[in-house]
Amino acid sequence: MIRHATNPHLYHRLRTRWSHLSTLLLLFWTALVYHFERHIWASSLRACSWESWERWPTGATPYRLALVADPQLVDIHMYAWRGLSMAATIFYGDLYLSRAWDSLHRELVPAETYFLGDLFDGGREWAAAEDAPHDPCEAQDWREMGMGYWLDEFRRFTMLFPAPAGVRVKASVPGNHDLGFGDGVRANVRTRFEAFFGTGNDRWHAGNHTFISVDVVSLSNEQDEKIYGPPRQFLDSLSRGETKPAKLPHIVETPSSPSPSLTSAETKQKQELPTVLLSHVPLYRTADMACGPHREKGAAIPLSRGYQYQNVLTPTVSSELLAATNARYVFSGDDHDACDVMHDTTVREWTVKAFSPNMGVRKPGVELISLWNPDPSRKDGETLQAKLCLLPDQIGMWLKYALAFVGTVMVVVMTEARRLPLVKPASSRGCTAFIVEVLEKLAVVAVPVLAWYGVLLWRW
Repeated sequence: MIRHATNPHLYHRLRTRWSHLSTLLLLFWTALVYHFERHIWASSLRACSWESWERWPTGATPYRLALVADPQLVDIHMYAWRGLSMAATIFYGDLYLSRAWDSLHRELVPAETYFLGDLFDGGREWAAAEDAPHDPCEAQDWREMGMGYWLDEFRRFTMLFPAPAGVRVKASVPGNHDLGFGDGVRANVRTRFEAFFGTGNDRWHAGNHTFISVDVVSLSNEQDEKIYGPPRQFLDSLSRGETKPAKLPHIVETPSSPSPSLTSAETKQKQELPTVLLSHVPLYRTADMACGPHREKGAAIPLSRGYQYQNVLTPTVSSELLAATNARYVFSGDDHDACDVMHDTTVREWTVKAFSPNMGVRKPGVELISLWNPDPSRKDGETLQAKLCLLPDQIGMWLKYALAFVGTVMVVVMTEARRLPLVKPASSRGCTAFIVEVLEKLAVVAVPVLAWYGVLLWRW
């Protein structure tokens, strides 16, 4: 009685506008929105479950990692447009990255996750203690950005990619969008990056493998020893066999039961574990070296260079890296698309797809690595398996939303048209009244659907 008395006219209109068709459309849209905003993320990652593609012996307990390339957070200079369109690009780009990161660690639970550079889009341009060289095409933007902007972007990065409990996350490999490339790298920009993310030249052990990361964008510098010096000295130390002290277990010793020391043989064995090289820029290859079936655009990585970028390293730098690290496996980023090649039939390199939906590929990706090396003394045999796990197609989802909307409008229009009398006077019902009738039918469904969309958007 109360609802009738408060606004009987509105209540009557709502009742007349609601129908079985409205119920069906509401159910359809509720399921569609849930699928694209929730289910598709879980299903995409579950399709890459470790057990579905690992080919280790029965009883194996592999060590599992994930590699993320080129998140390249969108900033205001990335595209020519501004205003609402740029705000929407940043919002949905960040939303995609956050959902992908969260789904990766919730569904697949890797023990460690490494980034392969290009954490930011314009990190090389934002002023540090001294001004860095600016892209002349975007000079106006860069003059308005400084250290404060970089710190805001760093906080944004840490919010999008929080380290899950128990997972080691390393983001110290710098990309050309973080530092620049070659002679364009400046010491103050690199110092800032290393202060927040750590050195790009590092060596550590995981899963009975040795991982080596190298700051190849600085190594490619040919003019300033302050830039190319640290990565070159790091490679020289690897060539000489210099390593970090081995980490020993923390054991309380007593005179009656002393803990055995690490023997020289065990130390040597530790140093000779299969090596995995992490580089932001892919190693050199010929222009016609095919990348395999997972690449979206073109058959191979094009050999080109420009302002602060170079698609592949030079032959000299590539040879230096392989000689100093003795790597059996290489993982790189930068290209945004997938590539799987063999170098001289002995070294396999995977170029990892971009993690971001704004990098020109319809389906971003993450590289999964499974390590199984129970006998470190073994010199041959497979110890690493990798799989490209594709993430949802953001553009495809929006196109399906648009197609569903067009279909919904057509169904409502056709349903309303069938209710019209076959023969009627011209004044009985005008076009405007018919359009209003259709819009009211659509609004009855749209309002709860948009509310549902908002809930799923914000409560991830």
